[in-house]
Amino acid sequence: MYDNFDKDVYDNFDKYSLSIRIKELRIKRKKQYEESMREPESPFQQFSFCKTQALLAQKMKVERRTIIGWENGTSIPSVENLVKLASILKCNIDYFFGANDYPDASSTVALASHFSGISPEIIQYGLNHPDYLDCLNFFMHPDNCSSLFNNITLSVWRKFWIDASLPKITNSFKKEILAAYNSYSAIYPIQDINKKTYIDFLKQRFPEERLIFSKKKKENKIGFVIEPIVYKNFFEGKKFLYNKFIQYLADTTFEPLKNNALIESQKMRLAKAFIDLFTKYLKEED
Repeated sequence: MYDNFDKDVYDNFDKYSLSIRIKELRIKRKKQYEESMREPESPFQQFSFCKTQALLAQKMKVERRTIIGWENGTSIPSVENLVKLASILKCNIDYFFGANDYPDASSTVALASHFSGISPEIIQYGLNHPDYLDCLNFFMHPDNCSSLFNNITLSVWRKFWIDASLPKITNSFKKEILAAYNSYSAIYPIQDINKKTYIDFLKQRFPEERLIFSKKKKENKIGFVIEPIVYKNFFEGKKFLYNKFIQYLADTTFEPLKNNALIESQKMRLAKAFIDLFTKYLKEED
């Protein structure tokens, strides 16, 4: 069971985290191999042995049940086998021990990613492709990118990506909400756009008497179809809690739709700034 490991080491080792990483990495290499079949010179073609546990066992010169044990956590590889596994899977062994969360990154890349916040894939690709790294360094330099991103722009983007989705708003009603916000933002001056005025507008747009509770998801010309099973939390017995429902719509949709509108209004300015910056980069290359 311990595969030549000392029992004390085995008892203190997080074998389940190790098993998860071994299995996930084999599956990752399998997918990379399958995708590489469309690229004749792809380095990932070397991972054909990751297609099955049996092929990996053959490559490792162990029995298939050994690979199964490693992947389900009932046993762990010896040090020699772990080193060999890291070698054939082209993985830094630190990844298996949990000291590195990126199987394809060297320790240096992992540290750079940790302290910079930049994806290790970007760092590794930059190290392997000088032209890409040169372009990346140019666009990341504060003297250049500050023209694209100021504090307001960054805040808007950050908030937008956090709140972008409209969770639990069904597709049949989502179109109505999007249309409602567009009308709301067109009617109210920017200084009056807030959740209170939005709630007032939603009550005008979706009066209780025009809400139709039906399992049908199609549009209805005389009202707005609300699927009872989706919004069942807004019922007390047969009584519909209309104000609670409107408050929920406002709480769920106001911030993402407001931020989306702000980004839309800045699109052209950002696009022009990026074109100007890219033109500057090309001129410097010449």
